[in-house]
Parts: sequence; C-alpha cells; structure tokens
Amino acid sequence: MKDRAFSKESIYGLGVQLLNLLEGIHYAGYVYNDLKLDNLLLNLDVDLEQLDSPGNIFENMNINIIDFCFATRYMDKFTKEHIQEGLVDVFRGNMVFASSNQL
Repeated sequence: MKDRAFSKESIYGLGVQLLNLLEGIHYAGYVYNDLKLDNLLLNLDVDLEQLDSPGNIFENMNINIIDFCFATRYMDKFTKEHIQEGLVDVFRGNMVFASSNQL
C-alpha cells in the first residue's frame, strides 16, 4: 500500500467531503481556523488492498474534523448578522502555520 498513489477520484472525493464539513461549520456561524492533517480523522474501515478499481476510496468513509480550540464565531448567534471585524489583541494560533502578515 505504501507505494500506491491515490487516484484523482479519491483526492477529489476527499476534497469535496472536507469542503462540505467546513461549509457546515461556517453555516453554524464559525470559522474553523486550524485546518491541517493532524485535525482530520478518517474512518479507514476499508481493506485498501482488496480494491480492484482506482476509484474514490474515500466514498464510503466518514471524515471528521477535531480540535475546535481556534474556531471563532463570525456571526452573532441571535441576530445572525456578521460580527464586525476588530483588532485582535492576542495572537490565537500556531506560529508554525501563521501568516507572516500576522507576526
């Protein structure tokens, strides 16, 4: 398995599932702010060696996002209006993944 590459269908399928999850978080009024591989859980209850076709191997897998410590609310939960952007007094995040514009 280590020497096999994911098919394009698998990569696209994983991307669509991830975007759907992020859309749900955004719809709930939050920005996730900590998207990285360490915060994704994949249900790999599939025998990858038994797959005959190079189709989307993620099609029947559950993907979960964890670690919402850096998630921030962007929408007021009562009025459903966008919260005005303000100055941030304290850096929230991981310096390794931070934009140089915020440092």
